Amino acid sequence: MTLLDLDRLQAAPLCSDPFDYVIVDDFVRAEHLPALIADFPPVRRHGSFPLGALSCGAAFGRFAAELEGGDLRRAIEAKFAIDLAGRPTIVTVRGRSDGKDGRIHTDSATS
Repeated sequence: MTLLDLDRLQAAPLCSDPFDYVIVDDFVRAEHLPALIADFPPVRRHGSFPLGALSCGAAFGRFAAELEGGDLRRAIEAKFAIDLAGRPTIVTVRGRSDGKDGRIHTDSATS
């Protein structure tokens, strides 16, 4: 069984104001949460860190693989009616937040 409930993503309504987004309740299956929390990589500073720069346990590694996998990519393409071919997937981990976090922004000029 997968950690992510792609059926919930498919069923979630697509919102479009102020930009396209979805809110997916219980997207991570509840039975996997304890192992994911236990395997969350230790992050001692604020900021986002690439997953490859951190050490995580097997459950969190499996979670990251699903985030980067083809099934989720196809589900996102279908939900947002976009083609992600040739677009990289970037997984970052955040352990702590600071006062500058939470502001909406784009990460590139082509967004």
